[in-house]
Amino acid sequence: FLSHAHLDHVLGLTWFQPVFKLGWIDRASVCAKPDVLAAIQNHLSETAIFSGRLRFQFVPLPNELNIAEGGRLTHCELPNHPGGSTAYRIDWPGFSLAYVTDTIVDGGYMEFIRGVDMLLHECNFPDRLAEMANESHHSYASAVAQLAREANVGRLILVHLDPWLADFYEEMLESARALFPDTELGHDMQEIDFQPR
Repeated sequence: FLSHAHLDHVLGLTWFQPVFKLGWIDRASVCAKPDVLAAIQNHLSETAIFSGRLRFQFVPLPNELNIAEGGRLTHCELPNHPGGSTAYRIDWPGFSLAYVTDTIVDGGYMEFIRGVDMLLHECNFPDRLAEMANESHHSYASAVAQLAREANVGRLILVHLDPWLADFYEEMLESARALFPDTELGHDMQEIDFQPR
């Protein structure tokens, strides 16, 4: 499930070529809004960008989708990022999570995430760079933490962290925890236990 078609979110699809070639998997699906799928198919497959063939099944995002373990996936548009972005929410019996990336915290999706047990939210910038966050249509630490508090979420994981700003990660975490103590920084290859509140 893709939020949007900016390269930092879709370039990893090209890394599946060896996985297919070696037979580790024989098929995989990419689900997103039709314009996102079209952008990937029309541009990421250009030989100037990628010399292989994208061997995915491209699936238009339905309004809602039943998933494993009795879950239901829904989504919400985030129009304040250039080209738009899509937030996702999954509600299982006894547990819920939301994934929100590439957006300015504007309150427009607060009801969509309200009460989730776990919120994975983009946090590209520390508070000291809040103006830059707004100019680039991304989020900063205290705004995300305030949103989590007001939306009564259980646990906040800050994701989509800018690696160039790694020196600010602890500052970002402290800023967020000052407003929402149950906050942590997400990282690549992280496994997360789903614990209901």
